Amino acid sequence: MKAEFSGGKMFSKYLLFLVLVTISSVISNNVSFKNVTLWIWGKNLTTIPSANNLKDYLPRKWTSMILVTGTIPILYENSVTDIENVNDLQFIGNEIIEIRPGAFKNLKSVETIRITGSNITTIAGVFDNLTLEQLSIGSNKISVIPSGVVKSSDLKELSFANNIIETVEENAFDHLPNLKTLDLSHNLLSDLPSGIFRNLSHITYISLDNNKFTTIKGEIFDNSSILNLYLADNLLKTLSENFMKQMPNLIGIYLNRNHLTEIPAGIFNNQTVQHVDLSNNEISYIAPNAFDNMPNLTDLFLPRNKLQQYDSRWLHNCPKIYRLFLSNNLLEQLPDQAFKNLNNKKEQWVKLDSNKIKKISAETFKGWKRVDTLELNSNEIKVWHEDYLADVEIIRTLNLVNNKIVCLDGDFDKVFKAKRCTYLGNNPFSNDCKRKIREWSARNPHKVVV
Repeated sequence: MKAEFSGGKMFSKYLLFLVLVTISSVISNNVSFKNVTLWIWGKNLTTIPSANNLKDYLPRKWTSMILVTGTIPILYENSVTDIENVNDLQFIGNEIIEIRPGAFKNLKSVETIRITGSNITTIAGVFDNLTLEQLSIGSNKISVIPSGVVKSSDLKELSFANNIIETVEENAFDHLPNLKTLDLSHNLLSDLPSGIFRNLSHITYISLDNNKFTTIKGEIFDNSSILNLYLADNLLKTLSENFMKQMPNLIGIYLNRNHLTEIPAGIFNNQTVQHVDLSNNEISYIAPNAFDNMPNLTDLFLPRNKLQQYDSRWLHNCPKIYRLFLSNNLLEQLPDQAFKNLNNKKEQWVKLDSNKIKKISAETFKGWKRVDTLELNSNEIKVWHEDYLADVEIIRTLNLVNNKIVCLDGDFDKVFKAKRCTYLGNNPFSNDCKRKIREWSARNPHKVVV
């Protein structure tokens, strides 16, 4: 009996030893920073051999930004706390797979945290109630943004760019009353819940560039504070008529590099938007009244589409338009009084380069008064006459490079009325025409480049 009792005692001691070793191992393994390097302004500040908390290795004097490199599989509770003298804290390429709740606490001076190039799948509850103003979790492996992903009254900028996000849950951003900028670009989004931005009363900038949207529901953008909306590099083929209606204060809409084929009436009409970018689409048709009644429109970008016709009825009642870019389309001719609806109180910049325009007439630019830059380079124009810009009171730059002009007709003082320069290179001028141009240019240096 005594032997049995002694053996049992020894076994109990062995079990206790195993438990203590296991606890010790767990404690020793809860090290966030091992062989991690801190950088300041591109210089190696220090390498942390092993530490549970970052603060002990930070400089004692104020510094605007610290970069943390090296492998950090897990940020444990209390690993980044009590930071007093760093404004911007960046974790770069650390292969982080998990951030435990409570990892970040009492960040007295930190306004910005960026965690880029890791393997994080969620941050729910991690950054709640911190005094951060900017938070960026980019180039990670987040696939779902859950409801209430971050709860902060101080946060102004939030970025989840370059993740694999397919789903944003309802109420995901409802606890961010002062958020101004939201970046969800370079993800896999094809839809968003209706009214997802409704409670962001201060949001002004939303980027959804480089996602998988094929269509956009107007109900998504039910928010009057949105000023700039970026939807470039998606798969959009059509736009619903009401998709801009819930953004009455929108300034810029960026729809470049999509698959839009036409712009019907009703989408842009009566909107207060100033900048519309529709470049790099497949647009072959624009309704005559598609851009009517846009009182604040200043810039319309349509380069690299498939437009074959320009309609002089476009831009009716758009009194502020002064930049119109139509480069790299399939335009073969321009109608009479093509730009009659442009704002003549401001000098215009019109790009028509890289089309197939063969002929210009005296009626083409009829009534057009003030021009900063007219680009007609890389077309198929054969004749340029003094009458073509007869109504123009001022033009600063005219570009006719790379056309098929054999000679210039009329009084060269009227032909070369551009104040800065007329560019004529790579045209098949006759020898006689070249001689006349050189003679005129000698008397008016710097105004012609052949």
